[in-house]
Formats: sequence, structure tokens, C-alpha cells
Amino acid sequence: MFDDEDREDGQHFATSKHKYDLGYSNTSKQLEDFSYDDCYRPPIEPRVLLEIVEQSNSLMPLISIMATNLTRFGWEVKHKSSYNESACMDEIKANAEAEWQKLSELFAYFNLTESFESLMYKALVDYYSIGYCTIEIIRTADGEDIAGGEYARAANFRITGNNLDQYAYINTTRMINGDEKVIQAPKKFRKFIQMLPDGKRRYFKEFGDPRMMDFKTGEYVETSDVASEILFITSHNPANVYGNPIWIGCLADVLASRKASEVNLNYFHNGCIMDMALITRGGLLTKASMQALQGAKGTNNAHKIMVLEATAKSGGIATEDLPLPDIELVPLTQTNKQDATFQTLQQRTDEKLAAAFGLPPIYRGQSSDYNKATADVARILTEEQVFAPMRREIASHFNMVLEYEMGLKYCELRFKGPKMADYESLASVLQPFIEAGAVTPNMLVDTLGDILGKELEIFNDEWGNVPLEQLKINQPENSSITKSVDDIDELLSKLSEYM
Repeated sequence: MFDDEDREDGQHFATSKHKYDLGYSNTSKQLEDFSYDDCYRPPIEPRVLLEIVEQSNSLMPLISIMATNLTRFGWEVKHKSSYNESACMDEIKANAEAEWQKLSELFAYFNLTESFESLMYKALVDYYSIGYCTIEIIRTADGEDIAGGEYARAANFRITGNNLDQYAYINTTRMINGDEKVIQAPKKFRKFIQMLPDGKRRYFKEFGDPRMMDFKTGEYVETSDVASEILFITSHNPANVYGNPIWIGCLADVLASRKASEVNLNYFHNGCIMDMALITRGGLLTKASMQALQGAKGTNNAHKIMVLEATAKSGGIATEDLPLPDIELVPLTQTNKQDATFQTLQQRTDEKLAAAFGLPPIYRGQSSDYNKATADVARILTEEQVFAPMRREIASHFNMVLEYEMGLKYCELRFKGPKMADYESLASVLQPFIEAGAVTPNMLVDTLGDILGKELEIFNDEWGNVPLEQLKINQPENSSITKSVDDIDELLSKLSEYM
């Protein structure tokens, strides 16, 4: 962290000794509060949803699980599936390497104070809390390149509805009849707004909008007050433009669970009573006894004995004409609740919420009947049906825009996931192909890289794409290639045994 006096302006970062040009056009344009005006109203006020999440004992842990599994494994820049490095010309390889370097640097230094995965974690907490999230994209001083981004508190942003009839044109590359062509495509871009009660406004344009916007007026004009962009990710809802959180169908259960917790809490304040009462008959309760009765509640009185004193009905000392007060000990513990109420309600609420998020009990630490086989199946199914598709969805919001913004053809952003491969099953599948010599060295590079936890380069020589047995046949027995193939064959056999 650096003090404010170390900062000069949006384009430079200065310390006591050095001044660095970061290429930023300006600092973040965000405001810190919001009030409605010329914008779409969300179906439920986002701040209300945030309050519900904050007060729920189930929602925030589930949201944290989702955001953690989607972002905390990190990110990577990978070549697209259509890119075949071994079959490419040197010029294409050089372009692909330049793309990889540029994209890697962008996300490695996306924010000055936190990592890209930490920024995305916070954004996804918003997404699963209120149904959408926002990330502010900041450009370089000339406005041509992306310099980085900032987390934008989604609850402060609204979508305006006054520019839906306006189109912008973007240049995008498409394959037409086998030929690569650049076409101009019309696209509608949304406009976002923050507004304070005192009338201050900040306008933002949607990420990828090529038009210049004034952040003070929201107009598309040439200006020095250039608006930054918002990457808007929403949980699609046909009924509104903001989307709804995936747990909205369980809203009544969440509210009921909260009320049940409040009832249980109130029990400890007002519901606890003493274990027994000492009662006297044939007299009048003293003032002190009346006060003791009225104060007989709360946890401080638990396991105490209440003593009730009485005097003769005449107010004097008991005589032969006045019977002695009768004393009786009455147990009261049978009216105490032995456990909190609504346990079934809260259990059912947890189950409904977990189903809405698509999370099995093992992810929530709520089951002890798992073994390795069932745990692996639960993890694999959840990864395939919940986490992996969502990682691709999030990455696509960046990749679709960066493709025409940066002219990307060969590389793309991906969010990493856990190592889920069943290497034992994989080894049994590969073994017949390895023994038959149908496997090329390059076919196993990615698998070996996954096992070792590192990215390995493929063999660029022609023999890297030739089956091992065929290489042995085509080369003399004492050639270096044959020896290399024998070494690889031996390595594959050992690797298969290891897996």
C-alpha cells in the first residue's frame, strides 16, 4: 500500500524515488452511494437482498463455496482448441506467442492492489448475492488498450433505459466459406449509472462499446471526461434485465429460517424459567416475593430456586385462629424446552438452498456417510455440471469482447479448476493403446503435465506426431530417434504403472 501523497494522477504512479507510467487514463469513476432516477428498477432492491444474505446463517457459506471454487484455483491463458501448434507456420506461431504474452500480462497486472482471482471472487459474491456483478474496466491514456480493472460494488449500479434504440458497430473476424474476413457488426450496448441523493451522477458504458461517453452527462460525445466501462455479468431472467440470484425461489424459506432463529434467541432471553418454585399457602405473598416472580426469567435465573414468602392473611403473626401457611415445592423443569425449536425447518431450508446452488452435502461438510468412491462421484458431477460450465461462462464475458478489442485469434482466458482426473481409470484406458503403439508422444503431453502440475511443451519435431511403433519401424535400430522412442515407451509404461 502507498499513501495518497505518493499518487500524482491517473496516468502515473510515483514513490519517493521513482515515477512509473502505467498508461491508465484516469482513476476509478465510481461513487459510493446510489438513488433512483432514469433507470430500470430491479425487481427486488439489491440492498434488501444483501441484508437477507448477511442475516442468513446458510446463504453466505454457500455463496463463499461457489465463489471459491470458481476463482480460487487461479486463471490461465490457453491456446484455443482450433490452434494446432505443430501444424502452424512460424509466423502464426510468433503471433500466437505474442497474443499469449499480451493476454497473460493483462490479467497478471489487472489490478494494482489485488490479484485478478481475488477481484473476481468479490465480484462473484455479488453475483450470487443479488443476481449480477459489475467490474469496472479502465483503459490506457489513449483509450485504445485495456490497462486493468477495478471491483465495482454491483448494488450501486443501475441500467438506464434511454439508449436502447442506439447501435454501435464493432469489427469482428469471422470465417466465411473457409476464408477469414473482418466484418462490421451492429450491436446494442447498455449504459450504467450511479447517482447520489445530492444529484451527483456517474455514467459508465458497457465493456466493448467503441463510442466515447462523457461520464458526467452520459452523452456519446468527444470529451476529456471519458467514461470507463462496466463488464456486466448477470444471472439471466426473462422477466428483468438484472436477473435474480439463484436462491430467490427459497426466499420464503430463508426468511422463515431467520425468524425461527430469532424465536430461539428470544427463548433464552424470555423463555427460560427456574427449575422449581417454593410456594406457601394460607397467607399473602410479600412484596419481595412478588418481585421475585416477576423477574423469574432469562438465562441468569436458570438452575436457581425460587423462594416465595407469605404472611398471615391478617397481616400479622399466625395464631391458633389462623392456620400456618402451607409450603409446597413445585418442579417447573417439565415446561422447559430441551432443545431449540424449528430444527426440521432449518434443516429443510439448508437442503433447499443447497439444491438451488447445486451443491451436494460433501461440499458443505454436512454428511459423514461418504466413502472415497461416492465422494469422488459427487465431486466430479458437481464439477462437470456446476463449476466448470460457470467458469467457461465467466471467461466468455472477457473473451468475446477481447476477441475484437485485441484481435485475438489463438489465445483465450480460462479459469482453472481442481485436478479431477481419475488417473487409475485413465491408465487402464491408455494401456492397450500404448501397448499397441497407437499413441504418439504429443498425445500424452497434456496428461503428463496435469500429473506433474505444470504445462509442458509439445515436441515440435515431426516424430512427435507419429505413433511410437511406427517410429521404431521407420528408423534404424541404432538410430537416436529409435533410442528416444524406446525411452519414451519405457517412460509411458512406468507412468501407466504409477497411475
